[in-house]
Formats: sequence, structure tokens, C-alpha cells
Amino acid sequence: MDLYSAANIIIPCITLGVALFTPGVSKILDRVLFFNLSITIVTETMGWLLTSWLLPNFFIYNLYMPIIFIAQNFLFYKLRQQNIKVFVLTSLIIMSIWLLEVGMEEGLNQVYFFYTYVAGTLILLVNVYEYIVFTMNSADVVKIEKSRYFWISIGILVFYIPFLPVMMGVKYSLIQVEIYRAIVFLLVILQHTSFIIGLRWGNRI
Repeated sequence: MDLYSAANIIIPCITLGVALFTPGVSKILDRVLFFNLSITIVTETMGWLLTSWLLPNFFIYNLYMPIIFIAQNFLFYKLRQQNIKVFVLTSLIIMSIWLLEVGMEEGLNQVYFFYTYVAGTLILLVNVYEYIVFTMNSADVVKIEKSRYFWISIGILVFYIPFLPVMMGVKYSLIQVEIYRAIVFLLVILQHTSFIIGLRWGNRI
């Protein structure tokens, strides 16, 4: 196993371990977080196994995309207590684009679904931004450093904001694979550092 694959599996495992052995702050929110970490670990493990067996792993990541984006948007829907129609609408947008790509690419195992990823990322970033603005304008701002999900939000921003242009660079052959892997490795470390800070020192929602 190379360093890149190991990091993508081991680092989320460490974060999940910290989460499981840290007192929770919200039953449903913490369960969504556990689910997100667990499905990431399973996906990265399956992706690595298929690659090591010299088999295509596109379908693993293409199945993962709509699930992880919808789950993460559900997290912020619950955090902000939005109208459920907003969550349903954003989920339908993600699934519609995903289904279009399934049809256009004639299945799940031909290429990575770039447009599903872009749509999911943009919707997620808007939700995270709105949550942070909402928190900053609330009375809870004085204790924001103790908010578990504020740190989770920071981790999501740290990963997804720079990763989206990196994905575009890879799609259009502007970035070499080695550089892509180095960037992802750094972003995963930064993201999960923020997650762990929130889990260990965030004693409130």
C-alpha cells in the first residue's frame, strides 16, 4: 500500500476512533458524522483493493459521491434547522445530475462523475457558508471555539475549496497525478486535524 492510499484510509480511521471515544453533543448529528467517516473508510478501502487487483474502481467512487454529499447536506440541514424542502431540493439536484452521468457514461465504471462532484461540492459549500454566517451572527458566537460542528465546517471548507480546482486541473490534464496526490494528502491531514480538534475540544453543538 502506497502512502497516499494508506493516508486516505488510516487518517479517517483515526478520526472515527476519536469520535467513538469522545462524549457526544447531539445523537443525530454525531451519528451522521460517524456514518460519513465510516463510508469514507469503506470506499477508500474498496478503491485501494480494486486498484491493487488491477481492476477499475470508478463505480466505488461514483456510488460514494451522491451518498456522501447528501449525508453532509443533511448534517447542515439539521444544524440550521432549515425547511426540509431545501434539503429535498438539493438532494434531487445531486441525484438528477448523477443519473444523467450514469446515462451519458453508460454505467458507473467508465469515468469519475465530475459534474456530480462539482454540483455536490458547490451545494455543500453554500450550506457550510450559510451555517457559519448563521453561527457568527448568533449569540453562540462567543463560544464558537467550543462548537464541535464549527470545527467540522472549517475542516470541510479547508478540503473542498482548494480541492475543486484541483479536480478540474486533473480532468483537463493540467495537473500531474503525483502533484494531485500530494495536494490531496495535505488536504486530508488538514481536514481531519480540524475534525479532531472539534471532536476533542468541542463540547457543544
